[in-house]
Amino acid sequence: MRDIGGLSEFTIGVISVVPFAVAFFAVLAAGQISDRTGLRRTVLGSGFVLAAVGLTAAALASPVPAVVMLIVATIGFKVAASSFYVIPQQYLVGAMVAPGIALINSVGNLGGFVAPTLLGQVESRTGSVDNALLIVAVICLVALAGCALMRYQAGAQDTDQHADLTGTGTGTSTGTGTSSEPDLPAAGPGRTVGNSG
Repeated sequence: MRDIGGLSEFTIGVISVVPFAVAFFAVLAAGQISDRTGLRRTVLGSGFVLAAVGLTAAALASPVPAVVMLIVATIGFKVAASSFYVIPQQYLVGAMVAPGIALINSVGNLGGFVAPTLLGQVESRTGSVDNALLIVAVICLVALAGCALMRYQAGAQDTDQHADLTGTGTGTSTGTGTSSEPDLPAAGPGRTVGNSG
């Protein structure tokens, strides 16, 4: 934003609020879509796509379009972060929920320390914040690949479950309680969420 030129510190501060204000409404919409459709991993993956595209475009664009693309990236990050915490609760049951979430928070807090340090080093050595943005975009793509792997594994489990129900399978169902789509079910009347066996 400082590269745009002619902006006061106050104006820069006001503009800096915009990405988070827009992301607030995007998170609400993503939550409604996720709850209505049950496509938890799809919403999560969409957040990573938006973040990666926004960061890459911001790194390559001139200052004004870069600010717009950072808004897109912020939406992606916030949607992904809010969507992520729904997924472990679908797999962790009983006494495993609290320590599982605590472990996730611990790793997240560690990332909150390591990432700024790493990106600051990249920026200081290369003299550009653009390279740091590209590194984070690559990390988002790795996370997206993880989402795709989860969907693939869920699809294979659903196939085993269907074969067991029709009597054509080998009896190796893992019973993760996923729906007929390779994604997590939305909670609602008559539907069980989590490891229903």
